[in-house]
Formats: sequence, structure tokens, C-alpha cells
Amino acid sequence: MMKNNLLIKFDLGGIGYGKNGYRTVNLISGVDIQKDILELDDYCKDNSVDEFFMSHTFEHILSIKREKFVKKLLTKLKKGGKLIIIQTDIKKVLKLYCKGILDFYCLRDIILTPMDRQIKMYKITRKNLQQHQGCWGAGELKKELLYYGFSKVELFDVRKWNFDCNSFFPFQKNEKYFGIKIPNLGIIATK
Repeated sequence: MMKNNLLIKFDLGGIGYGKNGYRTVNLISGVDIQKDILELDDYCKDNSVDEFFMSHTFEHILSIKREKFVKKLLTKLKKGGKLIIIQTDIKKVLKLYCKGILDFYCLRDIILTPMDRQIKMYKITRKNLQQHQGCWGAGELKKELLYYGFSKVELFDVRKWNFDCNSFFPFQKNEKYFGIKIPNLGIIATK
């Protein structure tokens, strides 16, 4: 008899259908499960998930809901299950700003989310899901995930992203910074 080795994996906040074995969950259309990612009971059972993946999503969780959400993720993960987070490393971005590589408006858009992206998402969902609600350096996020109850948290190297935040105000000149490499952080947290 052959054992079923299919992994149960969710891409929270992702787009598209079934990429890399993940079922995408998002409020927008064009995903596997069109739901609020915070409503975990609507799409997965306790102790059933092998992996949750969040690429540039974790920082959008309201700070007042974050602890409850992370603890709920833990109840959904199997023993040894993983939460993988990729997001901008704000500590490293601040260094780019302090060195004069990025100006204030670029820094603000990276930390808070560009206004045009916030407006676009609000028009689709009637919620401001795009605005960042938190920011971390790798070490700080690792400490928080351990505090919430993960047994092990490891860092991994992840590609940088090219700065591409459009200017909102006429005096804002973000375009001249397009292509600057913005550092990400990668975290694998194990239940």
C-alpha cells in the first residue's frame, strides 16, 4: 500500500493558482482560496499543515491581531511544520538611508507602503491591506517568533528586490532610485 506523501502548503497573501505546490489564499480574485488569510479555520484544520509561506505579507498583519494570528498558525501546523517568511529587512534599509543611497521618500514608501499601492488595494477589497503594520530586522523577527512559541527559527539568504515604488507627490523623485537593491530577510520558523 502506497502512503500519501502530499504536503499541505499554503501561500498566505500570494497570487495565482497552485504555484510550487502551495494553495494561495488571498482576498483578491485569481487565487486558489479567496479568503482573508487571518480566518485560518475557514481553510485548514488544526495540526494539518506542513508549511505556511508568506512573501511580503507578514508585515501587513495588523499589530493588534499579529500575536493571535501567529499562535493560530502554530495550532494549524503539524509538529515539525514550518512558517517561511520573506520580507524587507528594515534595519538594512535604514543603513541605505543613513548612507544617502535612498532619500526620505523612498525610505517612507518602503516602511509604510507606497500610496498608489494602498489606493489600488483599497479599491479592490475596501480594506487597507497594503499598508505595512510592522517592520523588522532579521534578529528582531526571530526573537518574536520564538516568543510566540516556535521551537526553532533559522535565517536564510534571500534575494534583494529592485526598488520600484512610484512617486506619489510631484516633488517626490523616487524614479531616480529605481533599481537600487533593497535587502530582504528570510526566516524559517519550525513548530
